[in-house]
Amino acid sequence: KAEEVNEWLVQINNCADRGILFIAASNEPWKIDEAVRRTGRIDKKIYVGPPDNGAILEMLAHHLTGRPVQRENDLGVFAQKITGLGYSASDIKVLADEAAKMALKCDAEISIDHLMQAVAERVPPSVTRESEEFYLSFAE
Repeated sequence: KAEEVNEWLVQINNCADRGILFIAASNEPWKIDEAVRRTGRIDKKIYVGPPDNGAILEMLAHHLTGRPVQRENDLGVFAQKITGLGYSASDIKVLADEAAKMALKCDAEISIDHLMQAVAERVPPSVTRESEEFYLSFAE
């Protein structure tokens, strides 16, 4: 592990000299080696929280493209209902997939009812208030 970290450090230290902007992302930034996180290597930490209403709506539209949806304007209503509950981008994909499976089972178009059923029965939000606060404090 130490050799890998050292090689990685050499590579990112040379990025600025070559005009390269280095961007890293992690769901567990506290697990990144201290030497990597020190000032001068990774200078900014930006917290990217769960998607807002507009982002949820766009993700739903994307993940439901090509699938039979009963009333697409209902997606906005659904997005509003789950905004702020802690659904991540990957949760939104799973919600869309689960709703599609439910609709397929009853040979129907995907409806807001299928999406709400997926929320109630199959896909809990993955981001808790505690975890969000922890991420925010780490980013400071």
